[in-house]
Amino acid sequence: MSNQSKPGDEQIPVRARFARRRFSRLVEAGEPLDLTEIALTIAQEERPDLELAACRESLRELVESYREIRDSVGPTSARDEARLLCRFLAEEQGYQGNSEEYYDPDNSYIDQVLERRMGIPITLALLYIHVGCGVGLQVEGVGFPGHFLVAVVAGSERSLIDPFSGCLVTETGLRELLDQHQGPAVPLQDDFSQPITGREMVLRMLNNLKGVYHQRGDYPRLLACCDRILLLEPNDVNLLLQRIAVYQRLQQPGLALAELGRLRAKAGNAEFRQRLEQMMLAIEIDKAPLQ
Repeated sequence: MSNQSKPGDEQIPVRARFARRRFSRLVEAGEPLDLTEIALTIAQEERPDLELAACRESLRELVESYREIRDSVGPTSARDEARLLCRFLAEEQGYQGNSEEYYDPDNSYIDQVLERRMGIPITLALLYIHVGCGVGLQVEGVGFPGHFLVAVVAGSERSLIDPFSGCLVTETGLRELLDQHQGPAVPLQDDFSQPITGREMVLRMLNNLKGVYHQRGDYPRLLACCDRILLLEPNDVNLLLQRIAVYQRLQQPGLALAELGRLRAKAGNAEFRQRLEQMMLAIEIDKAPLQ
């Protein structure tokens, strides 16, 4: 990964470029990643005028409010901790899943989650992690297939939360979620409910957003998602090819050719190298002036 700019960066507004550079520095820092700050940089690149201080203050107030409640209640088990966290965020603060407009991209931006008090599982999970960890709990992201969850750990106990519904999740509930998102033929595996790294969580956040913009045909924002993911996975060939396709959609053949040239230089497989050369030739023909 690198903080160096690439061709085309000059088209990004200055404050958005600052957010991109900050995102790069944050993901290069290594585990544990500061997931909240990473989410804020993603939001600031989308809305360069976003006041990060106001977002941080809202988050700080959430943590302090929850600290007062937790100190007064004094939960003694993982289940009690998880139930209290759900009651605070889902019931008292009103954070809920946006089931009516699930694929609204604003559901993936933490500033909008804070403002509208709704989101998708992974952005709501980020809020649960931030508030829980802010008062000293061990709260982990769980990359359950198709539906992100949160785990609260206390001693040898562990309790799962569905941040989208604001409820605890039982073993039966896990099976129901898996049936809903993957189908009944998929067996429920223990590793489905295991914690993932911060890096994996950021990748999942960005891939969700990338999928939304791909579906909408919003190619400038799709490109931004590809760029950020490639800061984490610079050798992902399929993603590099997708970025090349986006360059072409955006009428940027020079950037597409440059990317193809870099891929060709590193390609060890002769068949793949030939495919890249054919793609380069097709772009060169398209660029040629009419005779």
